[in-house]
Amino acid sequence: MRARFVVLCIALGACSRSSTSPAAASSSAAAPSPVSPATLPEVAAGPEEGFHDLTFALVDRGALPTGSTRLRAQGKRGEDNVQFDIELASEWKVSDQPPLRILSGVVAVERIGNDSSLVHLLDDVYKTELEPKEMKETTTLAAVALQGDPRVLDRGPVQLKLFYEGKDDTEYAELFLNVDAAKRVVEIREKDPDYRVAVVRAFSR
Repeated sequence: MRARFVVLCIALGACSRSSTSPAAASSSAAAPSPVSPATLPEVAAGPEEGFHDLTFALVDRGALPTGSTRLRAQGKRGEDNVQFDIELASEWKVSDQPPLRILSGVVAVERIGNDSSLVHLLDDVYKTELEPKEMKETTTLAAVALQGDPRVLDRGPVQLKLFYEGKDDTEYAELFLNVDAAKRVVEIREKDPDYRVAVVRAFSR
């Protein structure tokens, strides 16, 4: 019920914070060059005061046998590397709500092996002091495309709003995920600082 309400808010233009980074610019669909480990971005920085928006390099991308798209994101936190995978579902529901055409689907954020660096980074940057022991192998979130088409990343930047339902309202969280395949950039942007604890818990076990 809550997810349907949020979709309606999007259709009416009632999003309280933009998913777009102020530094973002339009990009072409030209084939990107490989990312060097030496040029991985420092992820614990954000352009807007009061928000922690994290930027990662898109270091790998491929299709899974299911038809889903697997993305690998990496960045640096001081001397430490932070990495995780994203799986974009192959099937997205199209809902026409003139003048908008809304795509909704599922996104999974996945741990790479035993690497829990993402959830530790979020706990540190958000200052939640939850001190999670490890990251879940997979966290599944509902998604709505605010810009672009997650099924065809080469057509241009994709901006997604993600929703984690959890077991009750205390576990509910929202955040933004932006993917620019041409620039090889992945962004995790905050929707609201009030969701910080719920976001960390969503990725923890």
